Amino acid sequence: MRIRTAIAALFCTTLSLSGCDHHAEGHGHAAHETSQADYDIELNLTLNDGEKWPTDEHTRLAAARLATRVDAAENIHSQEDALVLAGELDKELESLVQGCTMTGPAHDQLHVFLLALFPKVAALKEEKEVEKLQRIRTDIDALFDAYEKHFE
Repeated sequence: MRIRTAIAALFCTTLSLSGCDHHAEGHGHAAHETSQADYDIELNLTLNDGEKWPTDEHTRLAAARLATRVDAAENIHSQEDALVLAGELDKELESLVQGCTMTGPAHDQLHVFLLALFPKVAALKEEKEVEKLQRIRTDIDALFDAYEKHFE
Protein backbone atom coordinates (compact mmCIF):
# COMPACT_ATOMS: atom_id res chain seq x y z
CA MET A 1 0.00 0.00 0.00
CA ARG A 2 2.77 2.46 0.85
CA ILE A 3 4.29 2.11 -2.59
CA ARG A 4 0.96 2.80 -4.33
CA THR A 5 0.36 5.86 -2.17
CA ALA A 6 3.89 7.13 -2.78
CA ILE A 7 3.48 6.59 -6.53
CA ALA A 8 0.13 8.39 -6.48
CA ALA A 9 1.65 11.27 -4.52
CA LEU A 10 4.58 11.47 -6.94
CA PHE A 11 2.18 11.41 -9.90
CA CYS A 12 0.06 14.19 -8.42
CA THR A 13 3.15 16.24 -7.63
CA THR A 14 4.47 15.74 -11.14
CA LEU A 15 1.10 16.76 -12.55
CA SER A 16 1.03 19.88 -10.40
CA LEU A 17 4.53 20.92 -11.33
CA SER A 18 4.07 20.20 -15.02
CA GLY A 19 1.08 22.54 -15.06
CA CYS A 20 3.41 25.34 -14.04
CA ASP A 21 6.20 24.60 -16.51
CA HIS A 22 6.65 28.31 -17.10
CA HIS A 23 8.18 28.40 -13.60
CA ALA A 24 10.21 25.20 -13.80
CA GLU A 25 13.29 26.72 -12.20
CA GLY A 26 11.44 27.18 -8.91
CA HIS A 27 10.41 23.57 -8.44
CA GLY A 28 13.18 21.83 -6.54
CA HIS A 29 10.71 20.28 -4.09
CA ALA A 30 10.70 16.50 -3.58
CA ALA A 31 7.45 14.60 -3.13
CA HIS A 32 6.68 13.63 0.46
CA GLU A 33 5.87 9.96 0.98
CA THR A 34 2.74 9.41 3.01
CA SER A 35 2.44 6.08 4.74
CA GLN A 36 -0.91 4.49 5.50
CA ALA A 37 -0.14 4.44 9.23
CA ASP A 38 1.07 8.03 9.55
CA TYR A 39 -0.88 10.95 8.13
CA ASP A 40 0.93 13.76 9.91
CA ILE A 41 0.91 17.03 8.07
CA GLU A 42 4.26 18.21 6.75
CA LEU A 43 3.82 21.87 6.00
CA ASN A 44 6.56 24.48 6.20
CA LEU A 45 4.81 27.61 5.00
CA THR A 46 6.25 30.99 5.86
CA LEU A 47 4.75 34.43 5.73
CA ASN A 48 5.83 37.25 3.43
CA ASP A 49 7.67 39.47 5.94
CA GLY A 50 4.86 38.88 8.43
CA GLU A 51 2.11 39.35 5.83
CA LYS A 52 0.03 36.90 3.81
CA TRP A 53 1.30 35.98 0.36
CA PRO A 54 -0.53 37.62 -2.54
CA THR A 55 -2.42 35.31 -4.89
CA ASP A 56 -4.00 35.85 -8.25
CA GLU A 57 -7.77 35.72 -8.72
CA HIS A 58 -7.65 32.25 -10.28
CA THR A 59 -5.79 30.81 -7.26
CA ARG A 60 -8.11 32.55 -4.78
CA LEU A 61 -11.21 31.17 -6.50
CA ALA A 62 -9.77 27.67 -6.87
CA ALA A 63 -8.68 27.59 -3.21
CA ALA A 64 -12.14 28.75 -2.13
CA ARG A 65 -13.78 25.97 -4.20
CA LEU A 66 -11.41 23.40 -2.71
CA ALA A 67 -12.13 24.56 0.84
CA THR A 68 -15.87 24.50 0.16
CA ARG A 69 -15.62 20.88 -1.03
CA VAL A 70 -13.73 19.90 2.11
CA ASP A 71 -16.20 21.72 4.35
CA ALA A 72 -19.15 20.02 2.64
CA ALA A 73 -17.64 16.61 3.40
CA GLU A 74 -17.35 17.24 7.13
CA ASN A 75 -17.77 13.58 8.03
CA ILE A 76 -16.46 10.58 6.14
CA HIS A 77 -18.82 7.66 6.78
CA SER A 78 -17.52 5.24 4.17
CA GLN A 79 -14.78 4.63 1.65
CA GLU A 80 -17.23 5.81 -1.01
CA ASP A 81 -17.55 9.20 0.76
CA ALA A 82 -13.77 9.52 0.67
CA LEU A 83 -13.60 8.59 -3.00
CA VAL A 84 -16.25 11.18 -3.89
CA LEU A 85 -14.34 13.87 -1.97
CA ALA A 86 -11.05 12.84 -3.57
CA GLY A 87 -12.60 13.02 -7.04
CA GLU A 88 -14.00 16.49 -6.38
CA LEU A 89 -10.67 17.69 -5.01
CA ASP A 90 -8.80 16.22 -7.98
CA LYS A 91 -10.99 18.18 -10.40
CA GLU A 92 -10.47 21.44 -8.52
CA LEU A 93 -6.73 20.83 -8.18
CA GLU A 94 -6.43 20.16 -11.89
CA SER A 95 -8.17 23.46 -12.56
CA LEU A 96 -5.87 25.25 -10.11
CA VAL A 97 -2.76 23.79 -11.71
CA GLN A 98 -3.88 24.40 -15.29
CA GLY A 99 -4.57 28.06 -14.63
CA CYS A 100 -1.44 28.75 -12.61
CA THR A 101 -0.07 32.22 -13.30
CA MET A 102 1.69 32.95 -10.01
CA THR A 103 5.44 33.59 -9.96
CA GLY A 104 8.24 34.10 -7.48
CA PRO A 105 8.22 33.40 -3.76
CA ALA A 106 4.40 33.42 -3.48
CA HIS A 107 4.29 30.73 -6.16
CA ASP A 108 6.93 28.73 -4.32
CA GLN A 109 4.91 28.93 -1.10
CA LEU A 110 1.80 27.77 -2.97
CA HIS A 111 3.74 24.69 -4.01
CA VAL A 112 4.70 23.99 -0.38
CA PHE A 113 0.98 23.87 0.33
CA LEU A 114 0.21 21.72 -2.72
CA LEU A 115 3.01 19.26 -1.93
CA ALA A 116 1.36 18.67 1.45
CA LEU A 117 -2.15 18.46 -0.03
CA PHE A 118 -1.60 16.06 -2.94
CA PRO A 119 -0.54 13.06 -0.80
CA LYS A 120 -3.57 13.59 1.44
CA VAL A 121 -5.92 13.48 -1.55
CA ALA A 122 -4.12 10.36 -2.81
CA ALA A 123 -4.50 8.76 0.63
CA LEU A 124 -8.28 9.33 0.48
CA LYS A 125 -8.28 7.01 -2.53
CA GLU A 126 -6.09 4.33 -0.94
CA GLU A 127 -7.20 4.01 2.66
CA LYS A 128 -10.01 1.60 3.50
CA GLU A 129 -10.61 2.25 7.22
CA VAL A 130 -13.25 4.91 7.87
CA GLU A 131 -11.54 6.18 11.03
CA LYS A 132 -8.30 6.81 9.13
CA LEU A 133 -10.19 8.37 6.23
CA GLN A 134 -11.84 10.81 8.64
CA ARG A 135 -8.42 11.66 10.07
CA ILE A 136 -7.09 12.35 6.58
CA ARG A 137 -10.07 14.62 5.89
CA THR A 138 -9.38 16.45 9.16
CA ASP A 139 -5.75 16.86 8.10
CA ILE A 140 -6.89 18.32 4.77
CA ASP A 141 -9.10 20.76 6.66
CA ALA A 142 -6.08 21.77 8.77
CA LEU A 143 -4.09 22.37 5.58
CA PHE A 144 -6.76 24.79 4.41
CA ASP A 145 -6.69 26.54 7.79
CA ALA A 146 -2.94 27.02 7.25
CA TYR A 147 -3.58 28.20 3.68
CA GLU A 148 -5.95 30.90 4.96
CA LYS A 149 -3.31 32.10 7.44
CA HIS A 150 -0.60 32.35 4.78
CA PHE A 151 -2.35 33.46 1.56
CA GLU A 152 -4.68 36.34 0.63
